[in-house]
Amino acid sequence: MRFLRNCGYDGVRLHDLRATAATILASKGVPIKNVQAYLGHKDVQTTLNYYVHVLDADKIATATVMGNVFAGAVSPACSGSCSGTANEAADNVIPFASIVQEKLAEI
Repeated sequence: MRFLRNCGYDGVRLHDLRATAATILASKGVPIKNVQAYLGHKDVQTTLNYYVHVLDADKIATATVMGNVFAGAVSPACSGSCSGTANEAADNVIPFASIVQEKLAEI
């Protein structure tokens, strides 16, 4: 596309722009059926499988939600053999979101 090439985006395809738009819309909470209609897809699976991608920020948000769900989980090192007060058990809580964030940074 000449316009993109003239703007310094040589190698960017129309599909890339559509996928970016779909990803941003989905990330901002637009219902996937609305994204499908916006892109003109007959089947929502096309939208989901080829156009909407998961952003790192969304992965971190998901990990944070799971971390909140498992906030009371005791670390595997403790695995039922720990005894003591609730405060001591709290020291063994798995920082789930932090672990996932670290792993994402390694990718």
